[in-house]
Amino acid sequence: IQNDLALAYREIEMYPEAITHFTKAVELKPDFSEAYNNLGTVYLILKRWDPAIGCFKNALKNNLYATPHFAYNNLGLTYYNKGDFHRAIEHYQKAVQLQPSFSRSYHNMGIAFESLEQWEKAVESYKKSIRYAPDNPTSYFYLGRLYMKLNEPTLAARNLEETIRLNKQNIFAPEARRLLKKVQ
Repeated sequence: IQNDLALAYREIEMYPEAITHFTKAVELKPDFSEAYNNLGTVYLILKRWDPAIGCFKNALKNNLYATPHFAYNNLGLTYYNKGDFHRAIEHYQKAVQLQPSFSRSYHNMGIAFESLEQWEKAVESYKKSIRYAPDNPTSYFYLGRLYMKLNEPTLAARNLEETIRLNKQNIFAPEARRLLKKVQ
């Protein structure tokens, strides 16, 4: 109940209340990995990196945790935001080792590889993300943008067009259209 209440508070951006109830959840059940992971996401939102790391590591202590790939991905996000791109990639890789079809970690890995200017690895990571989530426009957009940077206009255009086709919420489509005009 404490975890569910905290999730509701997190959803409506009442973060102090969410922290209070997630903390109560793990006090009541110290091996409650989901609650630790959820608490870590609030700290991640609040850019409180070190407490977030502690929460995600606590989530991973439980050998019976059914979805540790989420905590590994979140650890990767935290280290990425701290500027430790190598450590971020290490945790994204652990996530996909546990859940090979976890497209979000492949996408995040692509962003981290881009930050390290490891272009080929970034391209491959975005392609894997697309393979496992072919209807999500996010990785198509990032891949198209990266192909522009790599002076590959045909590949850039193909991925930007796919972004526009798939982007029903219109989050990436306006920027994809703008970039598409540059490559055509």
